[in-house]
Amino acid sequence: MTESMNKNTEIYRRTDLACESPTDISNMSGVEYENEQRDGFEITKITIKDRDAARKIGRPCGTYVTVSGRSVVSINDEEARALTEILRNELSKMAEKLTNKKIDRDFKILLVGLGNSSITADAVGPLVSEKITVTRHMKDYDERLFDLMRCCEVSSIRPGVLGQTGIESAAIVRSAALAVKADAVVAVDALVAGSVERLASTIQISDTGIEPGSGIGNVRTSISKETVNVPVISVGVPTVVSSSTLVWDALCLAHADISCLEKNLKTVLDNGRSFFVSPKESDIVSERMSDIIADAFEGAFGVGSVLD
Repeated sequence: MTESMNKNTEIYRRTDLACESPTDISNMSGVEYENEQRDGFEITKITIKDRDAARKIGRPCGTYVTVSGRSVVSINDEEARALTEILRNELSKMAEKLTNKKIDRDFKILLVGLGNSSITADAVGPLVSEKITVTRHMKDYDERLFDLMRCCEVSSIRPGVLGQTGIESAAIVRSAALAVKADAVVAVDALVAGSVERLASTIQISDTGIEPGSGIGNVRTSISKETVNVPVISVGVPTVVSSSTLVWDALCLAHADISCLEKNLKTVLDNGRSFFVSPKESDIVSERMSDIIADAFEGAFGVGSVLD
């Protein structure tokens, strides 16, 4: 790919996924790249180790784990259980590594369901927050019952979006994390994909935190260790793709000469960066993805998990 095409790809293929970088990550200096197949899913682990690599990829230094398979609309129960187990394992490992603590009854985790519950494609985070079992209050209410529940201290919030609250989500999360003395935060949010194939079929877990709204160009204060004072694990699900990405992909598939864009085509692509498309089954996607992520979270931190 030529330098000009590479630059155009960065502009028109907007994505929140580290694995969709326009540069070849697999052999890049300053990056550890691992790829494996497990239970019918592809697991890609990208660890960005220095600032030069971070600049080229356009992501902060840290670890990005991407799990991809068939669309959650079409997977069966056995595949859903396998995906849940993969996510549970990755969440547990990342939480223990970031905090240097064992996940036990004294471990405190805060689940943050980011997004707007009134918009179907942005409702994954709030739905996950609704579906998990919070347990922190039980420890004070009845310590013996809490021990029988065999879990760690789980808290949850749904901070909404700035237009609903007038408050940056990062400020709400920081206050909540301080109030519950969280060891770590797990933030769940919808993402923008750089290709249609990623919609409803990919989940990204990262230890670098998250910038709400960054994929659609509506960047808010990041939710990260630097802003909330505790480690932040982000869990993201691509639910939309920009219309400019659809046009760009069509041109690439048609092997069009896109090294030098005509004025009219460039106008179409530029306008398309402001419009986002979701699958027609976006309600099913949000429900199924939130079920799987909530189950994985419960398996890592919730009722019946940590002492099994």
